[in-house]
Amino acid sequence: LARRGVRVRRGPDWASGDEDRGAEGVIVDVDSEGRATVFWDFTGESGPYRIGQEGKCDLQVVGKLSDLVTVLGKVHTGNEPVSGSLARPETRVVRGSDWKWGLQDGAGVGIVQSEVSRLAGWVPVKWENSCQTADYRVGYEECYDLALAEEGQHVSQIPQCQCSQDLVLQVDVEHSHECDLCSSEILARHPMRRCGICDFDLCPDCFLGLVGSASKEATQLRPRRQCTSDLLRSSAGLKGSQENERLRDLARKESTYPQGVSVNYLHAFFKQRVKVEYPEHKTFADLGDFIWGKPKLRRKIPVDFLQHGSLTDPKDGIQGVSLCHAIGATDADHVGDANLFVSWVWRYNIDEFVDALYLYCSEQEQDPARTFVWVCFFCNNQRHWLKPAAGFAPPNGIEIFGKTLKKIKRMVCVLDDSMNALYFKRVWTVYEVFLALSLKKLVDVEVVLLPAAREKFLSALPKSQDLIIDVMKAQATEPKDMELILGELSENADDVNRLVANCLKLGLSKLVGDRWAGVK
Repeated sequence: LARRGVRVRRGPDWASGDEDRGAEGVIVDVDSEGRATVFWDFTGESGPYRIGQEGKCDLQVVGKLSDLVTVLGKVHTGNEPVSGSLARPETRVVRGSDWKWGLQDGAGVGIVQSEVSRLAGWVPVKWENSCQTADYRVGYEECYDLALAEEGQHVSQIPQCQCSQDLVLQVDVEHSHECDLCSSEILARHPMRRCGICDFDLCPDCFLGLVGSASKEATQLRPRRQCTSDLLRSSAGLKGSQENERLRDLARKESTYPQGVSVNYLHAFFKQRVKVEYPEHKTFADLGDFIWGKPKLRRKIPVDFLQHGSLTDPKDGIQGVSLCHAIGATDADHVGDANLFVSWVWRYNIDEFVDALYLYCSEQEQDPARTFVWVCFFCNNQRHWLKPAAGFAPPNGIEIFGKTLKKIKRMVCVLDDSMNALYFKRVWTVYEVFLALSLKKLVDVEVVLLPAAREKFLSALPKSQDLIIDVMKAQATEPKDMELILGELSENADDVNRLVANCLKLGLSKLVGDRWAGVK
């Protein structure tokens, strides 16, 4: 491992005082006498150190591939380029110090596929155990997901629970914990999986990646050897007739049952892609304006995100499909019969919304790859709403949402606060809750909170339990939506307010059990 480009820090036989200032460095040369020349990050100076000379080793490998990013076959440090790229094709790697991708690597070794990814600061790696190919950070935001595999290594060194006990879902209301698999912090009042004997803790992401049998409610750790789908497959995917056939198939399925996008896709691909390619768009409303144009300027699709603008809708023969259909045309594994209707607000932060759904799957012990959510942002063809084709009437939102909810029969309300939520002030969300209640127990309604709101709620339960719902003051982006919904609800507005408030209050109380007394 002692070769040019390898990152190091002071090791067990260090005898050079404070030359490194306690920082890391990169090897720039190795001689035949058992010494390596290291360029130190903090001081900008270099010097020789023992890596076998006199039987001593002044250095130890950190395990990061490069200082910043591999470009055109050279590893760039913070100062000058150093020859000898480590991220070249066929390089064998394992998870590194900044790894946060759960069991995508199958706990094994991967092979770098090419020198440069389509995303700056990332390289593509194919994993031997999981059969997945995905991009990983080698400098993006100064994070390094990969480390060099040692000669003959076939398994990533990951911790394991040896107690043969079920990992129980627990919440520690006082203390934070560290996930023993990915080293991420599990905050106080957040769920985790824990062994009661050896204090082995897992965050929800890693637990879901290690579930060995979907039939067991709580399972022993057993890494998957095969992936059910390539989580980060490129959206370029299939072309021509195969894409069109998949779109026709999706249209046929959707004519009888609503289709949804898997939570796994949103968490493993969509969220990451938006963050990397469109970092300035933090909310769905911002991203929607970027994709479809601002409300008063929606005359064309300015960005062909996920190919939705270039694919032809088989319903009317015009270019422009829903994001759900665009995803399904590329990879059918990520789209299926919707089994969860999501009531939410477009102004939510993208990361927080997706994390809330992923956390919900973990707590419900549902496989996120098989949890297909009906989210209007993805599942409605926005072109039909913004500019219907000639001969086609504009969609009737009340009719569409009503039919969809009746078929799915499960709804989760994603709130941004427990008392003063934006959710309470949007006419569509209030209507969706009322609609679910009006179906006379045919629809199960649950409540979840965005992560920040959840932490706030669980840390200090509100003294007041009066949720303020006033449907007549609720707002909508499109004036015609307000007219349509208020025309339905205005005669019974007080009853609507009361029923919706009680439903949401009951859902919130279920998050804390009997700690919020008096809710029935």
